[in-house]
Amino acid sequence: MISNSKRLSFIFGILILFLILIFKIEKTNPDISPLQEEINETVMRQETANLASAVVSEAPAFLAAYLDNGAEILSKNHKLYWPLASITKLMTALVVRESLDLGQAVKIEEAAILEEGAAGGFSAGEVFSVSDLLKALLVVSSNDIAAAFSGAYFQIQGGSLIEAMNLKAEELQMNHTRFVDAAGLSVLNQSTAEDLIRLMRYLFESRPEILGITRQKEVEITELNSKIKRRLQNINKFAGAPDFIGGKTGFTDEANGNLISLFNPPNSPRLVFIAVFGADDRFAETEKIYEAIK
Repeated sequence: MISNSKRLSFIFGILILFLILIFKIEKTNPDISPLQEEINETVMRQETANLASAVVSEAPAFLAAYLDNGAEILSKNHKLYWPLASITKLMTALVVRESLDLGQAVKIEEAAILEEGAAGGFSAGEVFSVSDLLKALLVVSSNDIAAAFSGAYFQIQGGSLIEAMNLKAEELQMNHTRFVDAAGLSVLNQSTAEDLIRLMRYLFESRPEILGITRQKEVEITELNSKIKRRLQNINKFAGAPDFIGGKTGFTDEANGNLISLFNPPNSPRLVFIAVFGADDRFAETEKIYEAIK
């Protein structure tokens, strides 16, 4: 039989080993043990897998991620290069906002009116402030205004708006993005969902007024010569929703329906970025993904 003294020594030894093990774990990571960290990661992977199985998106590519750190929630082919279409205009707006005075008057030239599409109903010779033209660029996605901004940028800054847009993309480490026109008409305007979350994060943190324009259901602009006001309705179906922070639509025959959106889900402290590329119904696909994760 084991004596009481030996039994106590054995128990004491086990206790010492246990305390040493706890000390080593806490010293390695005082906030969370390696075992608990592994458990958390496993749970997160399982939750993501459950969400992915619940979402059947018809879009060829999409990404849902947290804005603050880019952590992926759901995705499908999210590393693909895709024609941006009018999502391009977010970068156009950003460079214009950081380069031109909001009160600067811009005359709409005939060359701008000849651009494909007639959103906003602009005419050659009309004059608007940069501030109002940004509204038309983002709310009704006017190609005429994108062309007008290219001309105005050259006249005022003496350089190329497209070159400035590519330099800004480089600054934001959007390494898989290229712009060749300010409207997004060319199939060569391309990016990835991972790059676009960088753009959205910069807009949210540094130029929230741009996102503020995109979430308005309706805006008013004034032609400076005649003083005539006109109201423009947002083509984005999410505009005006309380949890919609901002975003941009895009469509060309090559790209099909694109949409990037920033949401503040109810009861969530983190903003969610959703990019949908090539969808037949970009709003329905975005809604499907958003409903699955909020």
